[in-house]
This record gives sequence, C-alpha cells and structure tokens, in this order.
Amino acid sequence: MSALPSDTTAGAEPRDRALRWPAAVVALLGLNVCVCTVTVIAATRIAAPAGAEPDYYEKALNWDETARERAASEALGWTASLAAAPTPDGARRLTLVLRDRDGLPVEAASVEAEVFHPRLGARRTLRLEPLSGGLYAGAAPLEAAGLWEVRLRAERGADVWLHDESLELNGSAAR
Repeated sequence: MSALPSDTTAGAEPRDRALRWPAAVVALLGLNVCVCTVTVIAATRIAAPAGAEPDYYEKALNWDETARERAASEALGWTASLAAAPTPDGARRLTLVLRDRDGLPVEAASVEAEVFHPRLGARRTLRLEPLSGGLYAGAAPLEAAGLWEVRLRAERGADVWLHDESLELNGSAAR
C-alpha cells in the first residue's frame, strides 16, 4: 500500500494560505490604530513648543507695518554689543553697548529687552537702565545654559531701533 497524505494535513495548508492575507490586513489596521492613538496622545498631552510666537496671527496681519519699522531701524545704522555676565547673587546682568553709525554712543534712550529660551519658554521683558557712554544694563532672568533669544527695542525721541540677537550662555548663572 502506498502512503497517502492524511486529510488533515492536506486541508490545513490551503486554509493557512487563505488566512495569511486577512491576518496581514488586520495587523496593518491594528498598527495604524496604534500609530493614531500615539499621535493623538502626543498632540493633546505634550505642551506646545516653548518658542511658539505669542499673538502670531496679529503679528502676521501687521507684517507690513513691522517691515517698515525694521527698515527705519536699519536706516538709523545703530549697532549693538550684547553680553550677559553672572552676578554675585546668582542672577545674570544683561549689558548692551549701543552705538550710532559713526561709532558714537547712543545715550538717553529707553531700552527694553524681551528674553526667552526657545525650549524653556517663559518670555520676560526687562528694562535696561542707561548708565553712561551708550551702556545700558539690567538684571536678566537667564537661569539656564543654552541659546537665548533677545529682542531689543530702543527709543530716543522719534527714533525707534529694533534688533534681534541670539545669546549663547554656558553653564548656570550661579558659580
């Protein structure tokens, strides 16, 4: 007698092949559900980037006015030298030397600085007090190391000067 394949073996192979494609489709759909779930959780529970621009929509609507202000500011020809140094109380002192196009100190200006760390957020506006010779200074809450964004605005009479600068800080303020 010759050995014939059993009925159970012969019937199982086609049935396994028939289940492979539906199983693959179900697995891919399940993977899609997992990815969508993770995306929804990340979108609802993770905070927005700290460097997100506040009032961005209003600023976008007023872009033409901002461009005119920037052009007028550049026409002044003022230059800035910005630094931050640790103070004995563990804070930092932000200093600005402001000069006009001829290299002369810009004195008697009202200077404000908006400072923020793109990853930490917490935008703060501080007033830099005039000292002498175009030097302005103020205590700045720059507690973390890294790259800080500083947006300067100086006004003297009808002149308005705008300047954005990145400031690299190494180590913490307390030393």
